Amino acid sequence: MLEKGGRRDIFLGTRECQAYVEPCRFGEGRGAYDELDEMKFGFMVHGLDYPDETGENELAVRLFEPEMRNGVIEFPAPSACPVVRPLRKQSVCSFEPGKNFSPCDALYESEGGCL
Repeated sequence: MLEKGGRRDIFLGTRECQAYVEPCRFGEGRGAYDELDEMKFGFMVHGLDYPDETGENELAVRLFEPEMRNGVIEFPAPSACPVVRPLRKQSVCSFEPGKNFSPCDALYESEGGCL
């Protein structure tokens, strides 16, 4: 999907912090931040916990404090996020292919069947 321009804009925490990505092989060549020992970004959203994933009738947000070390930001597993805050009560949503979501096979075909 990167070669096709991606599916979503990428942000580091807020829309004001838009990220730009391009294909590369990790570890090849030099990066702009390779020599930077540490850069802290403050609290940022890691992801959302949905009722169908947690079994709880609430939507929650996971927060963490990312740090870049020598050009690398490591993201914890969702279960390892240190801060989880409830956002609102919410029941489990039902999903119907073609009605309220598009299967990845349909996207694959719409992109010409190749990546």
